[in-house]
Amino acid sequence: MKQTGLTLIEVLIASVILFMTLGLVATVFQQSLGMQQRAIKHLAAAEQFPSLVSQIRFELEQQKTEGSIELNAQRYQWQATELKRAKELSSVDENGQDYLGNIGMLVLFNVTVTSLNGGTGFEFRQAIWLNSEV
Repeated sequence: MKQTGLTLIEVLIASVILFMTLGLVATVFQQSLGMQQRAIKHLAAAEQFPSLVSQIRFELEQQKTEGSIELNAQRYQWQATELKRAKELSSVDENGQDYLGNIGMLVLFNVTVTSLNGGTGFEFRQAIWLNSEV
């Protein structure tokens, strides 16, 4: 007499293969979801970058070298270190004579920004013109 149907061993092997496949699909889905969330965070930070740099530049022009900024419910801490300072420039007339005195200098800063809300930090360089009267 010939038996039809599946044996217990065949069912167990099919079940193991099915669960391994489901586990693999779940892992790939979870990794893709994590990458998507990280990408969204980076895009949000990139959106804020021009405004953040503009505010830091203003603070540097006021001769501040560190501070904190809140932008769209994100808090950032920044610190600038001076890298180079150009020789102070002066105005001269057509004969090469100094007639207005010193007018300012160009200063290059390295700025480090850290997110206080757990986001990513970054660094950039910023050149600032400082007037003599400041």
